Amino acid sequence: MSDFIKIVNLTKEYILSEEKILKAVHNVSLDISKGDIYGIMGLSGAGKSTLIRLMNRLEDATSGQIIVNEKNILDFDEFQLREYRKKVGMIFQHFNLLSSRTVEGNVAFALEIAGWNTVDRKARVDELLEIVGLTEKKMYTQVSYQVVKSKELRLQEHLQIIQTFYYQMKQHQHLIQKQQIQY
Repeated sequence: MSDFIKIVNLTKEYILSEEKILKAVHNVSLDISKGDIYGIMGLSGAGKSTLIRLMNRLEDATSGQIIVNEKNILDFDEFQLREYRKKVGMIFQHFNLLSSRTVEGNVAFALEIAGWNTVDRKARVDELLEIVGLTEKKMYTQVSYQVVKSKELRLQEHLQIIQTFYYQMKQHQHLIQKQQIQY
């Protein structure tokens, strides 16, 4: 399978003073095939979030290339960048499920926003939970799940919930209207 995302010698530097430069990401190269899911792990301050912010162009790279589907996204203009971001999703390290909702409710959230009717939404959520093997946990909330699993929460199950939620959002992104919040 060919590379879907290819990162070549990617570097992000922050100038702290005339004589001090912080290399948040230094000479990173990575090949990701289409359909692969990657987690980026490391110590605090290692550059994980910066790397993700570079990959979705929330930060500009100092040097290097990010090739997605044979196009260098670092060369994208504003229009191309907006279109690219509509198709790309990232889950940051502080991503949380909605604590007031069950597993089922968290997966259904994007469909609710998109205006799906209750019957179709329930059928789709059931289908997605079946795919990832979480049907029996659909009524769990974060609190009940933690009580059941105690301190031995399984990362794989959390990732399955997040992946299902993310997949659902990406499949129906064209139906979700973007809202801007004024502060």
